Amino acid sequence: MIKLNFFRKVKNYSSMLNFFSGPAYNIVKIDFSENTVTFRVKNKAVLVKYNLSEAVSDENVIDMLSPCEACWLGGCFGQKIHSEENAFDRSKVKSAGFKNDCSQCKIIFQNRKGEIGYIDQKSKEEFVASPVAIANNKYIVSKFSSSEACYIGILAGVHVAKNKNARYSMSKSAKLRLVKN
Repeated sequence: MIKLNFFRKVKNYSSMLNFFSGPAYNIVKIDFSENTVTFRVKNKAVLVKYNLSEAVSDENVIDMLSPCEACWLGGCFGQKIHSEENAFDRSKVKSAGFKNDCSQCKIIFQNRKGEIGYIDQKSKEEFVASPVAIANNKYIVSKFSSSEACYIGILAGVHVAKNKNARYSMSKSAKLRLVKN
């Protein structure tokens, strides 16, 4: 309860003073052995440990992350929840609705194959792709809201845990690729 109040106070304080642009929290570390996530508040030296299932189910935490980090958190949670059925209490994970914000892409549906249909609101184009393909593309993930990106990450993590040949490489490190003209 103290952690939840802390996040709410930081959210209210930061929105009141408008001292930040973008995400207010950064993920420092995810510890799979203890199922904990360590967050750092932007522009502060404050570190907060959170239970992995509580962090995913708390919409205040997810909304204050960048979409890429929310997807990364969701992917780690999806892999853990599938591989260790008894490690998490599924009843504690709330399925909150997606926030109606001004993100460029919105999830429309999920078909029976597990693919996600989404619309780009700028170009009014509809796309259908697997959650793993969306999660691997940071450019596309950054167009979603943080809550939708977390949901995509959960679906991608579960898919990777089920299918060992699927690749999910959503990492925090920057990757360079050579492009020839």
